[in-house]
Amino acid sequence: MNGARGVALVGKLLRELSGGDPIAISDIVERTGLPRSSVYDAVQRLEAAGMISRGSGAQIYPGPSLIRLGYAAFGLGALHGPAEALLQLLSDETGGTAVLLAGDVRLLESGPAPREDAPATYEKPIGESARLTLTLPPRASGARHASCGAIFQRVAATLESYLDRNDAVGTNA
Repeated sequence: MNGARGVALVGKLLRELSGGDPIAISDIVERTGLPRSSVYDAVQRLEAAGMISRGSGAQIYPGPSLIRLGYAAFGLGALHGPAEALLQLLSDETGGTAVLLAGDVRLLESGPAPREDAPATYEKPIGESARLTLTLPPRASGARHASCGAIFQRVAATLESYLDRNDAVGTNA
């Protein structure tokens, strides 16, 4: 895997992974028409670099380095680690669905799938390019909404502080 062909192969692999769902290596071979040995070689190299991770059944998905690169593309590199833990906490504490978006791109989602017609209960900009949303289950009471709103505001402020801290030292990429 070298030269222009190697770059093209990596590009095709990454395009197949861009949906975010795990995909079987055999499906990539079938969809792209690339030689199986070339795909396996590229997967091994990308896995060693942290760009791809392997799941069960020879499925691959974006690895930590690739995810970090995705966050950095939106100027949100500082949120790569903390956002996952904070959105999980927000979802666990509220029973809602927490989503971090950059434009129309869902960088991260945690919690149960909201109803199709359910509007976000809470929404707040995070930095210049992202926003945090929380959609609560429709049966949440008024008191529950207030409690969830307070948790949402704390998580949003914490995410902002990660960006501010990293902007101050120039490491937000």
